[in-house]
Amino acid sequence: MKLHHKILAIVIGLLLLSITIMATKDYMDYLHDAKKKYRKAQVYLKTDVCTNTQYRSILGEYSQCDESEKIVETSPYVAAMYRVAHDFNTYCKSHVDRLWHFIEHNLWYIAGGSIALGLSSSNIFQSFAGKIIFALSNFLINDSLGHK
Repeated sequence: MKLHHKILAIVIGLLLLSITIMATKDYMDYLHDAKKKYRKAQVYLKTDVCTNTQYRSILGEYSQCDESEKIVETSPYVAAMYRVAHDFNTYCKSHVDRLWHFIEHNLWYIAGGSIALGLSSSNIFQSFAGKIIFALSNFLINDSLGHK
């Protein structure tokens, strides 16, 4: 395995580890909040406001019985998982939008790079294009690591 492949594997591994740690922390925070909300909803459902049909009909939409029933229907563990999944969805959507914006504005460069890679696979241009790609990759790796 080449050095830049090892570096890439390490970077990807550290990225996945950091994402897992952040997601676990968020999950624990959301779980704490969901458990508190779940307990409050259970207590509220046992009050006279929700158990007495006369009080409930008088209060109508003003009572929070319907909302409390909705909260109690979902386990706090599942509610916390939904919030983490929603965070990932929001995070990924913004990055996909930015990626699409990048592709739209750099389409000619991407097309030219694809053609260059296609030409580099032919025997005539293979050694020349391979040297250019190797030099560019070394430059990008050294530049990203701060080497001059």
